[in-house]
Amino acid sequence: MRKQEKTVSSAVLLIGHGSRDPEGNQEFWQLVTRFQATTPFPIVEGSFLEFARPTIRDGIACCVARGAETITVVPGMLLAAGHVKRDIPREVQEAHRSYPAITFSLGKHLYPHPKLIELCQVRIEEASGGGENRKDTLLLVVSRGSRHPGAQADMQELTHLLGTRMGFGQAIACYLGVASPRLPEALTWGIGLGYPRILVFPFLLFTGVLEKRVRQVVATFAGQHAHVEFLLAPYLYGHPLLIEALQERVDEAG
Repeated sequence: MRKQEKTVSSAVLLIGHGSRDPEGNQEFWQLVTRFQATTPFPIVEGSFLEFARPTIRDGIACCVARGAETITVVPGMLLAAGHVKRDIPREVQEAHRSYPAITFSLGKHLYPHPKLIELCQVRIEEASGGGENRKDTLLLVVSRGSRHPGAQADMQELTHLLGTRMGFGQAIACYLGVASPRLPEALTWGIGLGYPRILVFPFLLFTGVLEKRVRQVVATFAGQHAHVEFLLAPYLYGHPLLIEALQERVDEAG
């Protein structure tokens, strides 16, 4: 799709979760810049749900100030938990009341876009190499955690899909908070099962407090259990497939 196919009044607002870690927020802005370089939409802005600015309301105001008449709001988020189901739609509804002449559309979160699933496989392959040892490897897919049953079901579905498709001996979904099992519990369980190799895949978009916690936990276990090989896959940011998935979510919403 060429840029001239969109009118000068069409805008996209990408929403990141926001982090207390400036490095995570910096990666989000890098993603916005890369998206802007490839999208046909002439106006692209970014905003955060929490922990950082600009807010969603600020981002919408920026789009309007730049002349937007239609705004496509897309959550740069992996799963449909409370933020995607409740908070973002509420912000869009409030924006529509503030700007009744503007046409708003709301895109879907990233999972289960096929390109996101492909990207998960790419990241796991970067850590595991060829598939010859996967039958002897436990795959742990770790996310931030949510009380929302839909988000937990999606994590279970993704983990089963990756484990089956990629030929791992077993695959378990685990979490950094709220839901169970937590990452340390899952690692302890895997060691108890006798797996000689455990691969941890952080199902996270950006670095930040949570991604760094994953690294710390894995490093601690590796230091305590020298007889087990611990592999840590990269998180998702930085691959062109992520930009492609976001653009297709924008196109679907339009």
